[in-house]
Amino acid sequence: MQARLSTNVVNLLRSQAITFYLLDDTSLKDLLYIIIFFLYLFRSIHIVK
Repeated sequence: MQARLSTNVVNLLRSQAITFYLLDDTSLKDLLYIIIFFLYLFRSIHIVK
């Protein structure tokens, strides 16, 4: 269950990163924010568990 959840988070991160990269020319900053957000989200999931 935990491994599958992690895989889903990684896949979501990848798709979101690609989407934002295609949408914005200043995508490097956006990508950084996305990564930070997902790391925070991932930590929250672990804290809840």
